[in-house]
Amino acid sequence: MVDVAQNLYEEMISNGIEPNLVTLNSIINILCKQGKVQEAMVILSRIFQSAMKPDVFTYTSLILGHCKNNDLDSAFKVFGRMTKVGCDPNSVTYSALINGLSNEGRVDEALGMLGEMTEKGIAPTVYTYTVLLSNLCQVNRVKDVSHLFADMKKRDCWPNEHTYAALISGFYQSGNMEVATGLYHKMLIDGLVPNTVTYNILINELCKGRKFVPALKIFDWMTKRGSLPNIITYNEIINGFCKEGFTDKAMVLFNKMLKVGPAPTLITYNTLVNGYCQQGSMENARRLMDLMKGNGCEPDAWTSTELISGYCKWGKLGLATSVYNEMLDRGLTPNQVAYTALIDGHCKDGKVDFALSLIERMEEKGCYPDMQTCNAMLNGLSKEKRYAEAEELLGKMEEKGLLPNVVTYSTLVDGLYQAFSLLKRMMSVDCKPNYRTYRVLMKGLQKEHLLVENCADAPSLTEKDITFDLVSRLLVRMSENGCEPTVETYSTLVRGLCREGRTLEADNLVENMVRKGLSPNEEIYNSLLIAYCRDLKVDPALEILNVMASRGYEPTLVIYRDLIGALCKADKVEEARGLFENILLGQWSPDVIVWIILIDGLLKEEKSDVCAKFFHIMESRNCTLSSQTCLILTGELSKGDKSIETDCVADGLD
Repeated sequence: MVDVAQNLYEEMISNGIEPNLVTLNSIINILCKQGKVQEAMVILSRIFQSAMKPDVFTYTSLILGHCKNNDLDSAFKVFGRMTKVGCDPNSVTYSALINGLSNEGRVDEALGMLGEMTEKGIAPTVYTYTVLLSNLCQVNRVKDVSHLFADMKKRDCWPNEHTYAALISGFYQSGNMEVATGLYHKMLIDGLVPNTVTYNILINELCKGRKFVPALKIFDWMTKRGSLPNIITYNEIINGFCKEGFTDKAMVLFNKMLKVGPAPTLITYNTLVNGYCQQGSMENARRLMDLMKGNGCEPDAWTSTELISGYCKWGKLGLATSVYNEMLDRGLTPNQVAYTALIDGHCKDGKVDFALSLIERMEEKGCYPDMQTCNAMLNGLSKEKRYAEAEELLGKMEEKGLLPNVVTYSTLVDGLYQAFSLLKRMMSVDCKPNYRTYRVLMKGLQKEHLLVENCADAPSLTEKDITFDLVSRLLVRMSENGCEPTVETYSTLVRGLCREGRTLEADNLVENMVRKGLSPNEEIYNSLLIAYCRDLKVDPALEILNVMASRGYEPTLVIYRDLIGALCKADKVEEARGLFENILLGQWSPDVIVWIILIDGLLKEEKSDVCAKFFHIMESRNCTLSSQTCLILTGELSKGDKSIETDCVADGLD
């Protein structure tokens, strides 16, 4: 398009035809949309030479071009120039600047520009609001989104499908899945039909969050509504099926694509190959590779990498090596993932020397090991008790700028005799140990104890083997080796113990830290509270809640949901009611309270009667809910006990 415009312009000049301002503006606009501002400036000089004056379209195009090139300083210089010569900016001018500021993360300045344009009586467009709303969502400024959305409607500027698509995507990316899903339903209620882009955003984000069932429902919905899925939609759903281990279901969709389209792409095939490899169905993975060749889709380096990784994972090193050699014969270059899989596989098979030779080979090919590659090699060397070589490799890693991570140190701690010295080294470089690190150390202490007791073979450490005595020995040994346990140490251990159901040991550990003069942090209290709720230990859970309140800690609504659920299961509905009433006194959004506590909590636990009572409490407190939340709640209540009256909820829609 740019070349055509430039050629046409040159042809006009060579034929003695003097282009008017409209023509010159069109060329400037075409160039600026491609970021070719310097070329556009040549056309601008022609405007001045012809005694014409640039207008708002000219200046706005130049601003757009500078914003396209992320050159906001130049964009604002043009903006200043146009206002200085008396050329008033319009909504498109401001929208271009607002978009440019937002893309650079300068959201507050963008909001300032919005205020400036409204003060001048220039009405923002749907596009102006959409850009700002999208960026506010991405930085999780939910209140600002709410205010801006309300301001948009107040100005009689109604959101379109692109606005909703931006909001849905932004809220999903910032982790507010409930809000994003609610917006999707509101979009339908407002009579807006989502386009394929919106559906793809929903499906993509739901699959990423492993919310596979609702993703599939949306996929079915869009096909019924006549919105034909495109290749992106199919690939997202197939990827979701494969991640959940439902490769056979993914193949049903794949066959549909072969019959009616769209045609599978390289991404489709590679996703399915990976799905079969993860399941261990290596024969099917290989057959699929042959099928893609037959369908005219040539396998790439990633196809072979998936097969190599799969064969190595399932202990078929010979076949993995064959695929590696095939790659070389086809002129494909193995990547880090392929080499790492081969190195890891050979290390686990005890072929450490061959794995070392693979590292040399990959470096010769210009493919350098990453942290994962080195961790696999360190694991092999440690298992073979080749500690000196492991230390040497660790030194080389650091020289090359590869900083050891928690996996590196945990691997070495598991193999090296000087485990606590290594822990000290790990903590000195601010690499925080995780629960696995401490489990490995406890495993070593257990082996040490068994050897003293003349037990030759030390079994693997399981959850039931982790006693308070063993944890205490770990803490003592850490102190003896200059790794004084901190609040963070206790927090990591308490969280891990609670996750494994060892609440007694977690309790004793908290008492131990208090005796040592350390105060439990919010994470410790949250871990205990979650564990107590899971085990229906509601009295100690309420005690923890009171302690948290006295220290200024506020549990999340999800934790409140779990505690209310536990109280109801323990037939302590009045206590649950009192807790719910206290929640209403807080700063929580009424909509979010309904979504998390009533719908995701009580209704999923089949406590429809309690849910209805709690809703009445909200109603009596004049808690204002959106019409969308009322609709969702009415629908969910009607699925449960049919005797529950839903009229009270429906009243909120009026």
